[in-house]
Amino acid sequence: MDLASTTLASTTAIFAHAPIDWVIIIAFLIILVIDSLRSDTARAATLAVTLPLTVFSAGLLAHASFLGPLLDKITSPYVQSAVFALLFGVLFVLVYRIMYALGGSGSTPTVSIVAGLSATIITLVMWIQVPALQSVWHFGPVIETVFGAAYAFWWLIAGYLLMAFVRS
Repeated sequence: MDLASTTLASTTAIFAHAPIDWVIIIAFLIILVIDSLRSDTARAATLAVTLPLTVFSAGLLAHASFLGPLLDKITSPYVQSAVFALLFGVLFVLVYRIMYALGGSGSTPTVSIVAGLSATIITLVMWIQVPALQSVWHFGPVIETVFGAAYAFWWLIAGYLLMAFVRS
């Protein structure tokens, strides 16, 4: 067996036995880092601000006149996830316009990594807190313990401190 096939086999074995949660998280982080390198940290910052705002707004949406009674009739978790995604999309566009207007000056690899890490942390914390999103993808017990309710406050503070450092 030559070196190339041995290396390929061992690399494949590593990824074949990796927990899918960590693969998803790392892929999400890489996408955010590449996006931050390509353009700026504005989209990562927008994601970090929009997710908690969406969770808050979704809670208010249930009590809104006209929409509240309509949304009370929805019992499917997938439809609830779609409503959350629609609200997230609208708020993302609005917040991005604000973030982009505040400006940015490009991004270095270090800044992009920190911005991607910050947005990933905040996304994980918020994903675990929203039952509608849990129906789309339910993270394993390790991720839920690390980013769950007991430590959510501290993770959010750390994520926002990192984002404040990046955006300053």
